[in-house]
Amino acid sequence: MDWKPWMDAFLPALLEAFPGRVAFVGIQGSYGRGEAGPDSDVDLVVVLDELGEAELTACRALLAQMPFADRACGFFCDRAALAAWPAFDALQLKLDTLPVYGSLEGLLPPMGQEALEQAVRAGTSALYHAACHTALFDARPEEAIPALQKAAFFALRLAHLRRTGRYAAARRELLPLLEPDERELLEDGCTLPALMAWAKQEMAR
Repeated sequence: MDWKPWMDAFLPALLEAFPGRVAFVGIQGSYGRGEAGPDSDVDLVVVLDELGEAELTACRALLAQMPFADRACGFFCDRAALAAWPAFDALQLKLDTLPVYGSLEGLLPPMGQEALEQAVRAGTSALYHAACHTALFDARPEEAIPALQKAAFFALRLAHLRRTGRYAAARRELLPLLEPDERELLEDGCTLPALMAWAKQEMAR
């Protein structure tokens, strides 16, 4: 599925449902990175002037009318919520969202180097915890490694940005830029101890 025709149908309907109230619409996730597969979700970012029960109901009804409605997901919020969002989390939203309508500039909280440091620590600590939990409690821990590698990919993008000042959104862009031991985290043969060791190292930087 090509997300652009999908968005060409969704955006006018959204603007009609909320005249003058849509601040931003974007696409993120695998479609935003150009890495989508046949079963990929359509990850939306929608910012309205206000988002309450009535708006949620209207958005749900609108999405239900879309083709491949079961694949729609994403981040819906209003201006006030986004302005109050934790900066480290908003940084990832900013970096990983392809604008379709409007701009995130002026909607996001202030963010700088401290937000990036917090984003790296949040991503790597979550990866460390998930890898430990998998090693301890999963009956077949090896089956969880692909999901953990996805989390590692997100954390590696931010760690690389912290180290070099360059953000590589897509896997194909990021892989050649990584150190050999970092590339191994995303390749076949990756182990839980390797994921845990890298995450622990990055947390401590």
